Amino acid sequence: MLGLLVLAGCTGRIMPETDLVKSSANPRFTIVTASENDTFESLARTHLKDKRQGWRIAAYNQTETIKKGQRIIIPKVPIRPGGLTVDGYQTVPILTYLDMAVTPKRTETISARGFERQLAYLSENGFTAVTLNQLYAFINLRGDLPSQSIVITMDTTQRWAFDLAYPVLKKYGMRGALFFNIHQVGQQGNLTWQQLAEMAANGIDMGLHGTALEAPAKESLADYLKTYEADLAGPKKIFPKRLKLPCRYFAFASGKSDDLTIALLKKHGYRAGFTRQRGSNPFFTDAFALKRSVIHGHYDMQKFRRNLTAFRSMELR
Repeated sequence: MLGLLVLAGCTGRIMPETDLVKSSANPRFTIVTASENDTFESLARTHLKDKRQGWRIAAYNQTETIKKGQRIIIPKVPIRPGGLTVDGYQTVPILTYLDMAVTPKRTETISARGFERQLAYLSENGFTAVTLNQLYAFINLRGDLPSQSIVITMDTTQRWAFDLAYPVLKKYGMRGALFFNIHQVGQQGNLTWQQLAEMAANGIDMGLHGTALEAPAKESLADYLKTYEADLAGPKKIFPKRLKLPCRYFAFASGKSDDLTIALLKKHGYRAGFTRQRGSNPFFTDAFALKRSVIHGHYDMQKFRRNLTAFRSMELR
């Protein structure tokens, strides 16, 4: 009703239902009358070009169901920029997995069964795994996210990402992101370009994993830096060719950022850099200092849950 009163303020009257359907020209919202078969997902697909945005329509209208004949306001702009409310602000936890096995031999390695148990918990407790582009839009106040959003990442070029993690992500309808070393693709026990392409075509974001920046042993510093820069610039051409995706995101080697790498990433058009510093990410996080929490195999569910902070309480009235 509030949306209708806003419209009335411009015209001096509430728009009749026949005009409501034509309101799609408004740059901020569309108002429709729901048909019998409408769902939040179908309305989002039609009006927002993305069925995953159905949560925004539900949140804006403060309802969990749609009835035939119901007037539904479809917001075209962020409804909660930065995830700000009068009680605090949203933060986005980013989880990262470094190793996975059916039967782990090290305590740091998570089991495939443990990974599935964690994803089941996220699914059952209302968490939504979002893409790197959605995260980037959020921290730049260009988009909003479901209230319990999370990003799931893997730092590896090994086959377990395809054989073990990928099927579980698909089973639970979770998006994920893989940061891999481009020079290790195709080596024994590692992912192939065909496997990477399949994952990329089915909801797994792709990013570049950095190599350690160390002092050159034989070549000059100038030649070494030239080689290092080429390692960052080269994937910008390889990703679109091999994966049909741009190369925009970078995971720092060992999770540690440095000023030189950040400067080169910005120079070559990367959007964000991911560390392994624990913590969650509000909208005012530096895009090249995004925090991620490594999930180890010895974590029980209580310790796992400690990495899922999605809101910080603060009096903002």
